Amino acid sequence: VSGFGTTSPGTAAPVFPTTSASPDTNQSWKVGSTGAAQGMMSKEQVWEKSNAVVVQGGSLRTCSFDESVERVQVILKSEGRPLNSNVELWQGPDNSPQKINVYLEDGGTRQFRAIIETPRASNAVCIRNTANMEFPLTACVDSDVEDSNGNANANPREMLKNCKSKVVQGGAVNTTPFPPSVSS
Repeated sequence: VSGFGTTSPGTAAPVFPTTSASPDTNQSWKVGSTGAAQGMMSKEQVWEKSNAVVVQGGSLRTCSFDESVERVQVILKSEGRPLNSNVELWQGPDNSPQKINVYLEDGGTRQFRAIIETPRASNAVCIRNTANMEFPLTACVDSDVEDSNGNANANPREMLKNCKSKVVQGGAVNTTPFPPSVSS
C-alpha cells in the first residue's frame, strides 16, 4: 500500500508511510494535500487528487499531519451500502477526543463531508469503521481546505460572528430544512 494523498510544492505536510496490516489492526496514513489554488474543491475533485484509503469493517485508521495544518477535510463514502463510522480528532495526550458518529443508509449516494479545525499541536484524525466486515468504507483526509471565498486562512471565529446561533439543549432534536436546490 502506498502513501496517502499527494503533496504540492511548498506545503508542510510530512509523508507518513502506510503500514501493511490485517483489517482488524490499527493503520496510519498521511494527510493528503491536493494543492487547491482557487476556492474549495468539490468532493469529486478531492477524490480524484487524493489517494483514498479503504477502511474495512471493524478496523481503525489514523491520519497524522503537520502542526501548521489549521483544518482538514474528511470525506467518507461507500459503494452504495450502509456506512457506519466514528470520526475523532485526537489532540495531544491529555485531551478528550472530539467525536462525530456517522450513519448513512447509502454511502454512495450521500457521502459524508466535514471540515475539522485542528488547532494547536499533536493532532490526528481517527476513522473507525463500526460496521461489519461486509461494509467497508472509503476515506479521504485532505489538508487544503478553503472557505467559499477561496481564503485558506479564514478565521472560523470571525466567520461564526456572521451566523445566527441557536442553543440546542441536551437531549433535544433540532432539524433544519433545506430547499431541494441545495447540493452537498
